[in-house]
Amino acid sequence: MNKILLEIGPDNRDDHQNLAFQGTATQSSIHLDMLAQYAIDGVRYGPDPTASPYCSVTDYDIDPWWGLDLLDTYSIRTVIITTDGSSLDLASGAEIRIGNSLENNGNNNPM
Repeated sequence: MNKILLEIGPDNRDDHQNLAFQGTATQSSIHLDMLAQYAIDGVRYGPDPTASPYCSVTDYDIDPWWGLDLLDTYSIRTVIITTDGSSLDLASGAEIRIGNSLENNGNNNPM
């Protein structure tokens, strides 16, 4: 498995904190033990990727989703998704939506 790391930066240009660390992650399903919060834990690569999960992976859902509640309101400037390069196809077709609505699994928020 490859790590996909999510970083979210506030609109304040002087504040370089990753807001994702303080959030609560959820996803449509869990594949093996690969929980949603592994995408925001800051660990880019696990010590032994074959021994323990260190990335977020859903099962084979028809419409998989992954969400992050930042637990407060922010003006978002950047969203960065990082991978080691071999997982780029996993994010193909991904939509990033930012908003406060949980309706329709967040799909009613603007892209």
